[in-house]
Amino acid sequence: MAAAAEASGEGAWWSIFNRPNLRKFDEPTVQGVDFPTLALSRAWWDPELEVLTLSTVAQSQRQVGQPTSFRVSNAGDPLRWRVLCDGRSHQARSAAGDLEVLTTVGKHEFVLSRE
Repeated sequence: MAAAAEASGEGAWWSIFNRPNLRKFDEPTVQGVDFPTLALSRAWWDPELEVLTLSTVAQSQRQVGQPTSFRVSNAGDPLRWRVLCDGRSHQARSAAGDLEVLTTVGKHEFVLSRE
């Protein structure tokens, strides 16, 4: 805990408890990841640009290439999103009000942006 307090700067602990980021509960949220088969090494929401950046990795090389998916909730209209996977246009669909991204197990970079 001492290392975290030192690294986070003066007043950081106070802010965590007295000025929590409650917006995160209304922002796009990744869920339904097929963990531990697939893991997220990065998930970053930029509220100003309305861009969600995700990086996936396989937990085991023997599962690379197998089909999998994940969902993004709190995305608004799922059909108003542009999805790139490894720099190329990628299909996504609406699933129970969420945005569902079908992919394969492996190392991928996703950029999801509102149109």
